[in-house]
Amino acid sequence: MRRPIGTSYPGAPRAGDSNSSFVRLYIDSLSLPTRGFLLSLAILVTALVLLSARRDSSSAASAPSRGGDPATMAAPSFAEVIVEEREMVVNLPPEIADEEGRQRVTLRYLEGSRKATEGGGGGGGGGEGVEGASGMTVVLLHGRAFEAKTWKDIGTIDHLAAAGHRVIAVDLPGGKGRTSDSLSTRAAHEGFLAVLWQHFDLTNRSVLVSPSLSGRYSLPFVAQQSRLKTGRQLGGYVPVAPVMVNSYSDKISGSEVPALVLNGERDNPERAHFLAGLFVNHRVVIFKGAGHACYMDQPGFFNDLVGQFVMQRAVPANLQ
Repeated sequence: MRRPIGTSYPGAPRAGDSNSSFVRLYIDSLSLPTRGFLLSLAILVTALVLLSARRDSSSAASAPSRGGDPATMAAPSFAEVIVEEREMVVNLPPEIADEEGRQRVTLRYLEGSRKATEGGGGGGGGGEGVEGASGMTVVLLHGRAFEAKTWKDIGTIDHLAAAGHRVIAVDLPGGKGRTSDSLSTRAAHEGFLAVLWQHFDLTNRSVLVSPSLSGRYSLPFVAQQSRLKTGRQLGGYVPVAPVMVNSYSDKISGSEVPALVLNGERDNPERAHFLAGLFVNHRVVIFKGAGHACYMDQPGFFNDLVGQFVMQRAVPANLQ
């Protein structure tokens, strides 16, 4: 029953009562169905707020940032990344000359390093094309549809260079990039990276990243390195859905070269597990929902994984 305005009744608030008294009075005046509806609505709103907060917290904890793990990958504030376009002539030994007997290939590539501004320290010896503060060099190959510039576009060169590494992204002969010369024989493919490593004077403090078709260059090189008991020049290998795995599986089996095997979930992930099993020290990461070029689908996640792998290779084994 509604009461006329101004009517006094037992329990009516008096001057000086707290605001809570008015709230209780309002609730008491509602019908039971209305109270039940408001209570259900309050519970629903509270649940939605808690769920949203939990989801935001989970995303912040699990989603990889483009900058990598701050504990290991963050560059000092005084650092800047320098990426330069370069060109060189590679002299091939007679045994890996192409079908026309050509022994010289003009190779184009991008080189990234960290350069400290005035007043700061920093790696890379000032960023003038030498190994970074961590002592690692990362060589980036590419697949058929891509080029050296791809690694610049998706932030891989900058991400690794900012962490103090020297980065060399090669336009492979005959590929999409600016290197117009091609290598037409299998012997040339198998011997090319050994020549490249010698040209850049690389040591075992180097990591090779090799997607897709570049496997015809990287897998034979890894096989060669795996057979060496001393003087190995490869400190880590990151194959990304490479071709020709079956052709070199016997030669790679039992390799002690550390490997980070990456593959898209929608691109025969069983192949990645088979390849990883050939290496004594390996880790497999399958990119959920990604296709063949998983680094294009999820570049931030890819950059973080490679950056952390390279950083682990930079730490002496007795300190890991």
